[in-house]
Amino acid sequence: MKATAQESQSLVLIVDDEPFIRLILRHFLEREGYQIAEAQNGIEAIKAFNQLHPDIILLDAIMPDMDGFEFCTQLELLDCNKHTPVLMITGLEDQESVDRAFAVGAIDYVTKPIH
Repeated sequence: MKATAQESQSLVLIVDDEPFIRLILRHFLEREGYQIAEAQNGIEAIKAFNQLHPDIILLDAIMPDMDGFEFCTQLELLDCNKHTPVLMITGLEDQESVDRAFAVGAIDYVTKPIH
């Protein structure tokens, strides 16, 4: 039998520099029973990942201090990363950004706004 998010308490790390985006994603995911952690940039996200070991990461590509592409590169270097899925959610729609996201380890690429 497949467990629901509420039964498994899956942890989602939301990484986005826009507070409103984090709020919206948090609202919908918590409503479905997921636990949520947040980070404003890649540097905070690396720290959160090391402490919390989330089940999945929802990641913006363009952020200050460390962008999503560099975050993915750094994540791959961590010994404790057991191929945590990264879903990149961004306003970048060009093919070069999509290809780059997959090259650094994202499993999927969704453009904003999300409908």
